[in-house]
Amino acid sequence: MCKLMLISLLFLTGCRRESVEITQQVTDATGTNRLVLYNVVGRAPLSTRVDYDFHALVWQVRDGTNWTDSRVISQSAFQGASPQRRWVNEIAAFDSTTAIGAVKVGEESKPIRNGSSVSISVTYSWREWSLLTNGEVRVVRICKDPFEKY
Repeated sequence: MCKLMLISLLFLTGCRRESVEITQQVTDATGTNRLVLYNVVGRAPLSTRVDYDFHALVWQVRDGTNWTDSRVISQSAFQGASPQRRWVNEIAAFDSTTAIGAVKVGEESKPIRNGSSVSISVTYSWREWSLLTNGEVRVVRICKDPFEKY
């Protein structure tokens, strides 16, 4: 009985599966370049909940039937010197001639302390992002809704 309880406890609490997956991709007009969003995808057993954590933004170029990485912007590189945690939440377009992609960025606010509680809000915005310099070209707009499309 003890073994069964221990196995059940481990199964319910400690067997979270995580993998790095392509969660979105957009191809340029030529069909030979694409912008890929990789996330760490976490799934817990006996749950329908799926968590996504930004892993990398990757410019890939078609080489015959394969895709090869041209530029990779990791989570830490994307974070850069920004004092607030930020990540790529979604991608919408990519122009390989300028190396600029349209990305939705999530960015946490500075923590607001109220007594013993702390609150953090997240602002989402669509931005043009240079894959060559790993830098913002311009803010297209601040989203009114986190699910707002490009």
